[in-house]
Amino acid sequence: MNLVVHHLLFTLQAQTLVHLGPQAGAQIRGGLWAALREFACAAPTIQGDPDHARTPGGLLQEVLRLAATLEVLAPSLPCAAELRADLRAAADDLAAAIEQTEHCEIERRRLHTAERMAAQMALRASERSRRLLSQYVGEEALG
Repeated sequence: MNLVVHHLLFTLQAQTLVHLGPQAGAQIRGGLWAALREFACAAPTIQGDPDHARTPGGLLQEVLRLAATLEVLAPSLPCAAELRADLRAAADDLAAAIEQTEHCEIERRRLHTAERMAAQMALRASERSRRLLSQYVGEEALG
């Protein structure tokens, strides 16, 4: 197993007066995380939705958010450019797959509608044929 850990050092300057409690590091990390979520998430109404990342569009947003976060937080890491390129390529592949899936879904719905219409037409033709035959030979003969 390969585990890569990056230790990041930030220098911050407050624009307004800030009161930090005994867990100052956690407060700063929480603030940074909140700012990054606001910066990277295109749809704030779904930020707290745990099922969002399980959808193809949600996964695509997560990959793009990860690439943007990497760009903001660690642009000078030796592997950052390669990681960003890999993430962008994965995002492009996923976007293409989503588009293809949407196209296939539209086609599936079109075919389902055509199939339903054909079944209705066949049923009407059968009913009409039975009605015409019953007029010709009588209902008893059709039994």
